[in-house]
Amino acid sequence: MGKRCIYPGTNLDPGVSLTTLPAPPTDILLRKTRAKRKNSADRVGGTSHRVGGTSHRVGGTSHRVGGTSQRVGGTSHRVGGTSHRVGGTSHRVGGTSHRVGGSSHRVGGSSHRVGGTSHRVGGTSHRVGGTSHRVGGSSHRVGGSSHRVGGTSHRVGGTSHRVGGTSHRVGGTSHRVGGT
Repeated sequence: MGKRCIYPGTNLDPGVSLTTLPAPPTDILLRKTRAKRKNSADRVGGTSHRVGGTSHRVGGTSHRVGGTSQRVGGTSHRVGGTSHRVGGTSHRVGGTSHRVGGSSHRVGGSSHRVGGTSHRVGGTSHRVGGTSHRVGGSSHRVGGSSHRVGGTSHRVGGTSHRVGGTSHRVGGTSHRVGGT
């Protein structure tokens, strides 16, 4: 009668002490570690691809779907949820964005921006400085240039090009078509 294998991948005799057996395969240990990290990630540098949960990242690139993201630097591509960003570039669809510097491309939701460039479609925009290109919704701007189609604009200084709606301006030059 041949020897019975008591551990896959070995030819050990059943009488061999358990203390001499090799360690479990690393994939078993990795599965346990991954299960603990399923909903949260605390990362510094590198690249992260996450679905759901919460991510705290410094530097690198993050691709996230849902949940909350706190990022410093780097590039962020987000769908839904809330994003708090300092510097870098943000491409957002829906939700709320609080940005300081850099460029923002937003569709829907609300945007609070200081400096940089903003391209918005719909929703509400509160901007200080920089350039704003808006279609629909309301815009509150201080300084810089504004190109607006429809809605209401409250501006102080700079240049305004508007089509339709109502304009309240202090200083600068205004080119208007229609409205009051």
